[in-house]
Amino acid sequence: MTLAERLREEGKEEGMKKSLEKVVQKSIIKGLATEDIIEITGLSKTEIENIRKGMLI
Repeated sequence: MTLAERLREEGKEEGMKKSLEKVVQKSIIKGLATEDIIEITGLSKTEIENIRKGMLI
């Protein structure tokens, strides 16, 4: 894999991560239960709680 391909792939992964984070934030705002967010996103409870903590800052 070339450097350009690797950077492009990393950019895609970062974009998907940011999009998923926004879905979690909106789900939290809407009042969805953590278990439902886990089911929807596939993220762990710890990952969701870290996003939740980041929203409080």
